[in-house]
Amino acid sequence: MPPTTPRALRFASLNEAFAAAESLASVRCETVGRFSTGQIFDHLARTIEMAIGERAAPKMPLIAKWYVRLFRKKLLNSPFKPGMQLPSEAQDLFWSAEDIAVPEAMRTLRRAVARFQETERFPSHALFGKLSKADQEKMQCRHMELHLGFIYPLNDACDKVDN
Repeated sequence: MPPTTPRALRFASLNEAFAAAESLASVRCETVGRFSTGQIFDHLARTIEMAIGERAAPKMPLIAKWYVRLFRKKLLNSPFKPGMQLPSEAQDLFWSAEDIAVPEAMRTLRRAVARFQETERFPSHALFGKLSKADQEKMQCRHMELHLGFIYPLNDACDKVDN
């Protein structure tokens, strides 16, 4: 029977989170929800690119900023909850409407993670505001836990894929 709920994941570092993505990219997977594995990897790359200032972030409602900043510490240290609805104008900035091949999405994610690791000063986050590199990494870990949890590897040993 196919899974219907996301897996619970926890990453201590961006390197650990990225290693999990690399592992998922090397096998056949299925996803829970409406996005494919490639779309999820692309989404993670887009948000990292926003965090380092290489991609424009959407304007966020003041009430959302206020809430997130009020609970920043808790949010950075607790699992992100699924089900956040993006404003329609932000949807296209965060998600590709088209499916993306996993190898292509992983190349984009790999480059974004490498650039994140090289970055020392980050622009203000659209919701969280000014964050240290350590807090930026926590935020990326929580975000990757959420979305990689929607990807289930298929267990058949012959399901390895070539990237």
